[in-house]
Amino acid sequence: MLHAVEKRKSSYYKRYLGDRDGLELNVRQEDEITSTILGPLEFLNVSDHYQFWRHLLNEVGRIAFLLETTPQKIILELWPHRVAKDTSSKIEPDAIVHIIWPDNESRILLIEFKWHADLGSSDKCKRDQLHRQWLQYLTAEEREKALHLFIAPEISAGIQAIENEDAGGNVWLQGNRLIPISWLHIRSILEIFPNESSPLYRWAQLTNNFLEAIGIRKFAGFGYIQTSLLLPEYLPENIFWNQFSWNRFSNCPVVPSTLPNTIFFNLS
Repeated sequence: MLHAVEKRKSSYYKRYLGDRDGLELNVRQEDEITSTILGPLEFLNVSDHYQFWRHLLNEVGRIAFLLETTPQKIILELWPHRVAKDTSSKIEPDAIVHIIWPDNESRILLIEFKWHADLGSSDKCKRDQLHRQWLQYLTAEEREKALHLFIAPEISAGIQAIENEDAGGNVWLQGNRLIPISWLHIRSILEIFPNESSPLYRWAQLTNNFLEAIGIRKFAGFGYIQTSLLLPEYLPENIFWNQFSWNRFSNCPVVPSTLPNTIFFNLS
């Protein structure tokens, strides 16, 4: 898919821009985008895979969360699910990344993607979606070594989740563990890998092109700027309006030459 989009051999991605054939009852655009972008990371070697997460967390000021040494393995799981602690329903974040070092040191990245959807549904289970993921998908022990990433075209829903007192307020307060990241910010991160011969660089290049195609576009400047404005040799007398006359104000009330001491009410 990434290669087809780069070479313009597919228009399938236009579904994510709202171009539908009318036959599909349910387009799982969020899940399809998640797998298209994150799926190939499973095929990278551990070192390259780890470099992506280090670059990502460095750009959001959280590089200290990760160790400097390359881990022994990284386990990326898409749409993992566990049964909620308080109900029989399941909780399913979009992805979870387990980063493990030889001495059993580990870190967890819990990830929720959004694509033109928010957390503001009238359904309470949607309004507190991020809260439930953090508190009920992860155990208390896992939360001690985890970050929660919320990635969307527009991140206000993630910020509002922190302030949502109905859902429990800022449950990520200890260490500010919820990190909202825009897809545009992800694009800026994808452009900083220097080794052009590495598989990581190629994946970043393809993914960056894909995000551009599905509408995550950076400001690229103006196509044309007129350097000088040509004015006519003669300007009309009235530039902003025509046939102006003070007679327009002839119906205004006449103000008396003297005013009484009390204008609005009389206390006597």
